[in-house]
Amino acid sequence: MSVEQAATNAITTIIGPHVHIQGCFYQLIQSTRRKIQFLGLGHFKRCQ
Repeated sequence: MSVEQAATNAITTIIGPHVHIQGCFYQLIQSTRRKIQFLGLGHFKRCQ
């Protein structure tokens, strides 16, 4: 399963099947990173 398909499946599971997802995965990642920076969460790292 591709990363895009996994993300789509997760969003559909969480929000619901009525959601229509379209767009570029790159754009999604970029907007997510910008939001993380905006919220001041950029300093958090993955748990080890």
